[in-house]
Amino acid sequence: MAGNGKITISSDTDTRIIDIHDTNQIIFHEYGDTIISPVENLLPHTLYHIEFANGVITDSAGNPYEGIHAATALQLPQRILISSP
Repeated sequence: MAGNGKITISSDTDTRIIDIHDTNQIIFHEYGDTIISPVENLLPHTLYHIEFANGVITDSAGNPYEGIHAATALQLPQRILISSP
């Protein structure tokens, strides 16, 4: 579920900052999946990482997920799919 804040998707040459409440780019499904779909395509053949602060994503009871603060950390309590249109 959406808490408050922004998700950053970045590479060495490209950075996207998406507000967690932007329903055009972030979808929360009832089964706990989260889909992040930036409006503009991600660059091909580019390694991206994702970061967000504590409380940007919460569980159904409103408890904050601790967030992701390092470029190599991506362990989430739910599945996140990053897609490009």
